[in-house]
Amino acid sequence: MTESTPPDSGNRSADVPEPLRDEAAIVERARRDPVAFAPLYRQYVGPIYRYCYRRLGTKELAEDATSQTFTQAIRGLEGFEHRSFRSWLFSIAYRVIIDVYRKRRPSQAIDDVFDPSDPAPTPEEAVLAREDGRR
Repeated sequence: MTESTPPDSGNRSADVPEPLRDEAAIVERARRDPVAFAPLYRQYVGPIYRYCYRRLGTKELAEDATSQTFTQAIRGLEGFEHRSFRSWLFSIAYRVIIDVYRKRRPSQAIDDVFDPSDPAPTPEEAVLAREDGRR
């Protein structure tokens, strides 16, 4: 398995499903029975994983994002009203990736921004010093 292939698919051409003939009918069945979602998963797990991997850069993050994408898709299937399941699925993946970036962004603590050992006067001290100078 390479990093750009999904964990379950390997590199065999037999693992690549042919395009689904009636995706809309499969979506309708999957709304009633989550097991019927399997053909959609097999069709799109590889492309979604590669999309996530290219944007996140690590196997672990890509696997997590792929899993979250399909979990959200199954949960949101009832509200699916798009013409293209593929574009809907990739829009979910995009939002999952954005969430990963937001979580990875470091938050700065006030102590990181303001160093109490800094000899420069604080803004308050500078204003007070100017006021004292005017008097």
